[in-house]
This record gives sequence, structure tokens and C-alpha cells, in this order.
Amino acid sequence: MSDEKPIILIIDDNPSNIQLLAPYLTADYQIKVATDGILGLKIAKEEHAPSLILLDIMMPEMDGYEVCRRLKKENNTIPIIFITAMDDDKDEEFGLKLGAVDYIVKPFVPSIVSARIKTHLELKLHRDHLEELVKERTSTLDKALIELAQSNRLKQIFLNTISHELRTPMNGILGCLDTIGGKPNYDHTKMLASARQSASELMCIVEDILVFSEIQAGSLVLGQCSFSLQTLLDDLLKNYEALCKEKGLEFEYSFPPLVSGLVGDPRYLRIILDKVLQNALKFTSNDKIGFGVHEEESTDKDNETCFQFTVFDTGIGIAKEDQEKIFQSFRQLDGAFDRTYGGVGIGLAICQHLVKLMNGEITVSSQLGQGSKFTLEIPFKKPTKASLETDSREEKKASVTVKVGNRKILLVEDNRVNQIIEKKFLTNHDYEVSLAENVI
Repeated sequence: MSDEKPIILIIDDNPSNIQLLAPYLTADYQIKVATDGILGLKIAKEEHAPSLILLDIMMPEMDGYEVCRRLKKENNTIPIIFITAMDDDKDEEFGLKLGAVDYIVKPFVPSIVSARIKTHLELKLHRDHLEELVKERTSTLDKALIELAQSNRLKQIFLNTISHELRTPMNGILGCLDTIGGKPNYDHTKMLASARQSASELMCIVEDILVFSEIQAGSLVLGQCSFSLQTLLDDLLKNYEALCKEKGLEFEYSFPPLVSGLVGDPRYLRIILDKVLQNALKFTSNDKIGFGVHEEESTDKDNETCFQFTVFDTGIGIAKEDQEKIFQSFRQLDGAFDRTYGGVGIGLAICQHLVKLMNGEITVSSQLGQGSKFTLEIPFKKPTKASLETDSREEKKASVTVKVGNRKILLVEDNRVNQIIEKKFLTNHDYEVSLAENVI
């Protein structure tokens, strides 16, 4: 901080007022004087600007109000104290509204003027210090936000990269197992089946982590396409029918014919239903699990319909005080669950996030030792007539049998493992395969 005295500018056309004030101020301040408003404005804009201005109002050519107005119009922050013989309340109100910090009526007491000057300079010092702190904090915050944006960008790049890097070798393992699965002897076939199951389970964990990371990064975007809910459920539930049979459980499900088409994200809808069904199967050791679906009454929007999905089981159940916890990330209800039932504790957290993204709701009702029931209410857009006609054309195209004359295929793949798997798959189906590692 400079040791120089603060500068006080007195703008007053009456020399006697200046002579009266000066002795009280010179000990602590540098004094500059202007006998009219124009000269006062010039001095106020000098490089070494005053720390405070004492300003008379009634002056020729340019009055004090106009001087104050012009200074404030230029965002000048110098504190201004009016010293004037105008003692009407409206004059004082007008001066303060223009931006003055104080208003002193003549005749004045010099010592009181000196005290007010000191107070306002201290206030300005504190204000300037606060503004400097705000600038520093704002600069620090801006820098942090830039670094955070950069970090998020790098995180997204990492997620995209790891998504590819994790899936590629896993697809290679699964592909190799599928390709050779039926040819070794019986013992080898059992071991290969176990290896494939383990690889599939690992792939599910990888998929969960990647989806969860996308949710946490805020980068997951739902798709919007027309799909058949009936087809999606038939395929999904057929798989669980087989899984329940393997575990000795009854799988109870039935529902009326569903609408021919909906608009939404079938991939993430399947993930949601799959994870809830997985939990029901995992935590039930006897009796049964079940699934149901029905279309609810139309929503407030004419182009939307809402479906309620239910999954129930006769498994271990969930205590009332724990029912909110199951939707928390990486949360297992008991440490023993990690050993007995496995899992990383993000399946239901993923479900809840996805259901919320779909503007839906997931709830649970359960009794410890008696089983659980999960209810999901999810709205979907109704397909337009044009999209239904497009879907119908696509289905007809898909059903057409194409006669292949020249069974030659160019396979463009840069991954060595995928080259082997895909080439083997195609040659097993009597295709002649030419291989290229890139498009050049």
C-alpha cells in the first residue's frame, strides 16, 4: 500500500469555503481545488485521481448535480460528498439518487466534515478490497471451471476409448468360444460353456460400469425410435424362462397383446427390465418370480401412452428401512451380500437414473423374508402414421429372401482377433472372404 496521502478534490466556486476546510484536511490529505465544475471534471479524470470529492451544487456554467451525473455516467467510483447551502430534503434526495455518498448542508462544522471524509474513505478502502477479492475469486473460479471442462472432456474421451478397448477383447473371447464351441470333446465343451458364461458375466459388469460412467458424466442421451414392445418382451422373457428352469423356479408371466409400436429407447428399456429381473432371479432360491405389464390410461399428452411394468419374487425381501438404500450407487444391504450374491451394487442405481431420464418412476414394496415387488411406470410416445408405414415397409424388406449368386464378401477390420472370428464365421456359412485392414 502507498504511503502517499489520499487526494481530496474540493470543487467550490466560493474561496471562503475552501479556506475554511483546508486547515482541517492538509495534515492527513493532499488537497486539490477547482473553482468550477468543468475544471473539477478535468482534475477528477487525471492519472492521479482524487480519493474523494467535496462538491458544491450551486456553481456557474455547470452545477454540482451535473458534475456528479457525468462522473457516474462514466462509472467513476470516486466517493462524492455534496456540501451545499441547499437544505431542502428533496435536494438531498436528488443528490443521493445521483450517486453521492453523503450530503452536508452549509454552514458546516469542519471537524465533522473531516470525520465523514475519514469514514467514507475507510468504506471505500474496504469496498475496493472486497472487489479485488471478488476479482481474484472469480478468476480462480473461471480457471477451475475451465480445468473442470477440460477434465470432463478428457473423461469423455477416456470413456469412449475404454468402451472400445474393453469391449473389443471381450467380444474376441466370446466370439472364439462361439466359433469352437461344438467341436471339442464333451469335457472341453463343458469348460468352454463355463468360460463363455464367465465372459458374458464379465461383459455385463463392463457394460454396467460404462453406462453408469456415462450417467455420472451427464453424457448419456436416450434415443427415440419406433419399436415393438411385444417383440422386445418376447425375446427378453424367453431367456428368463430358461434361466428360471435351470434354477428350479417357476416363471410366471402373462399379459394381453400390446400395441404394435411405441417410440422410445428400446435398448435402455431392455437394460432396465433385464436388471430388475436379474435381481429377482438372483435373490430367489425357491418358488417363483413373475413379470407383468399393462397399458395405463393415457397421460395428459395426446401423443403419449404410459405402461406399468411389474416384477415380483418370493425371495429374501428387503426391510422397510433399507428400501431407499437399494437405489444408491455401490450400496449393498449387507456385507454378506457381496459374498453370497455378488454384484457391484450399481444395477438398481442405473435403473433409477434411466427411468428418470425417461420421465418415469420406479418403486419397490417388500417384506423381509417374503419377497419383493418392483413397479415401473414409463411413458412412451405414440408412433405417427408415417413411422408405422415406414416400419411396415422395413419389416417386409427384412422378410424377403435374397438369393445370393456370387458369395464373396470384403471384410474390412483392423483388429486381428475380430478378423479371425468374423472370417471363420463367414467361411462356415460358405462365403469367400477377402480381408482388408483399412479402407485405403
